[in-house]
Amino acid sequence: MMKKFRVKVEIRLKDGILDAEGRTIERAIKRFGIEAENTRKGKIIEFTTVGDNKEEVVEKIKRLANELLINPLTEQYILEVKGEEA
Repeated sequence: MMKKFRVKVEIRLKDGILDAEGRTIERAIKRFGIEAENTRKGKIIEFTTVGDNKEEVVEKIKRLANELLINPLTEQYILEVKGEEA
């Protein structure tokens, strides 16, 4: 029986890659009188999918992330997969 899983993929630039948008956001934060440093901007993609087990879903999402969602030369991702209650 197929199970439902909630998937969250957080995408951000790799360390050492200039994050121009992050710097712009950081300057704006500081204009509000809030101390900020090392500000990074990223993306979050969330969706629900189905699979036989968590391991299968994780492997499929890793392939999706590496082949479609990120540029592996400049971006990295953090993957979170949680089973949903029936």
